Amino acid sequence: PLRVLHAFPTFDLGGQQARVLALAGGLPEEWEHLVFATDGRYGAREHPGGERFQPVMQGEGLPAFPLAARAKAKVFLQELRPALVCSYNFGAIELAWAAGSLGIPFVHHEDGFESGGRQPLRRDLLRRWVLRRASAVVVPSAKLIEIAEKRWKVPRERLWLIRNGVRVPGALDAAGRERARAAYGVPGEAFCLGTAGGLRPVKNQARLLEAFALLSRRLSSPIALLIAGAGPLEQSLREHSARLGLQERVQFLGEQKGIGTLLQALDLFVLSSDSEQLPIVLLEAMAQGLPIVSTDVGDIRDTLSHENRPFVRPLAPPPLDAEALAGAMAQLAEDAALREKIAAANRSKIQEEYSFETMRDLYLERYLEALEGFKKG
Repeated sequence: PLRVLHAFPTFDLGGQQARVLALAGGLPEEWEHLVFATDGRYGAREHPGGERFQPVMQGEGLPAFPLAARAKAKVFLQELRPALVCSYNFGAIELAWAAGSLGIPFVHHEDGFESGGRQPLRRDLLRRWVLRRASAVVVPSAKLIEIAEKRWKVPRERLWLIRNGVRVPGALDAAGRERARAAYGVPGEAFCLGTAGGLRPVKNQARLLEAFALLSRRLSSPIALLIAGAGPLEQSLREHSARLGLQERVQFLGEQKGIGTLLQALDLFVLSSDSEQLPIVLLEAMAQGLPIVSTDVGDIRDTLSHENRPFVRPLAPPPLDAEALAGAMAQLAEDAALREKIAAANRSKIQEEYSFETMRDLYLERYLEALEGFKKG
């Protein structure tokens, strides 16, 4: 079998890992997928598709010093002898560096950063040095194309924009919606909002809680908020929810093996992040036929249908940020016909521009080109 090594900073489930799990099922069956996580975490293997990935070098971390990390990574690669290395984000850059120094083809994937600010110059410089040997560099957003060209100096002919894609589920009927709500104990008459993502600073679910508190004071009808995801901020977010008096209306669902049931239960999906590129969860919500309220980060505005774009709000300092989200949420909560119009437009846009099949074919093309270029070399 053709051996592919996937190198991640972590293999706990996130949008990037979810995409890789889905893609592996569409790649040639004879490919063997190995995975190395520099933090030693492999939680994504517990999710659908994770059984295809065999962890390697478990318990073997990399030194903090880049040159020492590259040296150890070279030993790993010489033992494993992969035909292709797929590296993901800066946290796995030493594996890409080692692959390039050994002449192993590698495709580097960058999906964004933990904050919206500039990365340290030393990271830009190391990316420039390492990525000059990449067979391809793949990013999911126009913003990252600009960064890769200007700051990392990746040649345009080896830089690829492949937008995330998702499968479109069948239309949801009323009975399916009621079953989904029953799974979370949400009353049928409640206006239900939700979000999904790691409970980390960059996702800023605290902003969502504050906006939801404002919304709860504006609406007289029952409302509920479902928050899916796990992370280091879970306890502080629970405490923040309690301080806002939202315990009876907010549920923290923890990490989910899939968010299909969550999306089926919702009337509105919300993203409150400080930084994103093109989050897969956004596409999944659109494919389910949901209107979206979001902060204006990454490629989110351009990804949404024209009908939905007025409900994308610019980042602002507190408390204006929560007030802006609450205003958008209230407008949609009070207008069911508008929600239906936006939902149909979002679903249609996914079908036309963000299909899973298109994404899969483009990734496979890049990987095959990398392997073919290596054979010719």
